[in-house]
Amino acid sequence: MGLTNFPVPHINSTSYWNSATGVSQPIDVDVAVIDSGIDLQHPDLNVVQAVNFPGSGWGGQDCSGHGTLVSGVIGAINNTGGVVGVAPGVRLWAVQVVCGGASAWRNFLSGMEYVATNAERICVENPSLYYASATPAPYIATRTAVQSLVNQGVVFVAAAVNNAVDIAGPDGVFGVNPTHGICDGILPAAVPEAMAVSAMDVHTDQIASFSNYSYLPRDTNFVSSPGGAIDVAAPGDDIGASPRGLLSTAVGHSQRPPAKPVA
Repeated sequence: MGLTNFPVPHINSTSYWNSATGVSQPIDVDVAVIDSGIDLQHPDLNVVQAVNFPGSGWGGQDCSGHGTLVSGVIGAINNTGGVVGVAPGVRLWAVQVVCGGASAWRNFLSGMEYVATNAERICVENPSLYYASATPAPYIATRTAVQSLVNQGVVFVAAAVNNAVDIAGPDGVFGVNPTHGICDGILPAAVPEAMAVSAMDVHTDQIASFSNYSYLPRDTNFVSSPGGAIDVAAPGDDIGASPRGLLSTAVGHSQRPPAKPVA
């Protein structure tokens, strides 16, 4: 990853780095990527399962490149070529819920249910997408789905996404606003059980100008973190790559990864 001191990930692994052989051992974790699919033949990605919910015939094979980009950031294998993920070699599940930006929000909830039925194997779930329609956002259904996963021990890591707004929405209220009975927040990152991740500008140590943010904490928060409803900030723009951006495993996606909208 180009870091001077790469920390040893303590993720169910006792032999991450073999100093004698100089070989990285794959992290023994399953991660579900709810997105546009994953390139199932990518040599740098350890894809073990693939499923499709839009019914587009892709069968989990990435239809846009976005899911492959996200998967590379998560778990690109630490080998002699390509890039290295945060948790190298994790077993990736391609849970395809968007394809061409025309997929229904119900496909996301179907993907969530699929992960829940496989929670005995899946440890982490990552959706880098958001609800694109104005209002109402399906807060109750989304939070119920997230709660189901968290209650089964799945860590739910959601992108704050990249439209430079507060994840609580224009009304500044998390969840359903009791005044008008709707939710205008950024889902699923806004739910309190989600670990919301924003992009950080490494030159300023601030949240990147394009990234979503949070002025206020959620009323309840099940992720231990300082600050508001953004739980983690990680490099997401211009980290010395050429061209500008975060290098990953998707052709044509070396720029910062735009979170995928769900129509």
